[in-house]
Amino acid sequence: MPEHGGSFNLAAGFCDDIITQKTYMSQRQICFISRHDRVRGPICAAVFNYLASARLDVRAISAGIDAVAGFHIDLLTSKVLKERGILSNDHIILTDRFDNRFAGRCERLIGVDKEITSRAMSFCPSAALRISSMAEDVLPPKKYELSEYFLLIDRVQALLKMMFVF
Repeated sequence: MPEHGGSFNLAAGFCDDIITQKTYMSQRQICFISRHDRVRGPICAAVFNYLASARLDVRAISAGIDAVAGFHIDLLTSKVLKERGILSNDHIILTDRFDNRFAGRCERLIGVDKEITSRAMSFCPSAALRISSMAEDVLPPKKYELSEYFLLIDRVQALLKMMFVF
C-alpha cells in the first residue's frame, strides 16, 4: 500500500478520509450538489479546487438536482470567481445534472444544504453512504448583486476550511 500523504483529512467527522495516497494515484473527485448548478455548487467546487490546487490529487466538480445540462453558470458567479482570482478569465463552467453517473464516479458527494443532501440520498440511495452536507447550509444570495456573491464566496471558503485540512 502506498505511504500516506497526510495532507487531506476531513475534520469534524463530516466525511471519511478521501485522499491518503500520493499523487501518482488517479485523481479523486468530489461533487458539490446544488439545486440548479448555477451559483452555490459551482462556487463550492471552484473554491475547493482553488484551496486544494497546490497539494492534492483531488478535484471538485458540481452538479444540480434540477439542473439543465450545458447551460452557462450564473453570470455573477463567474464574474466574482474571476475577480477573486479563483478562476482564470478563459475558464468557462457549464451546468450539469446530478445523476447516477456523478454518483458513480465521485468519491464524495456533498449537498450545499440539508434539503439538497436529502434529495440526493433519495435520488441515488446506492450512493447514500458517500453523500454528506456542508457543515452549515450554504444559502443562495439574497439579491442579484456582486456584494452578495462576494459574501457567499467568503462563507463557502470559511466552511470548506472548517471541513477540510488543506
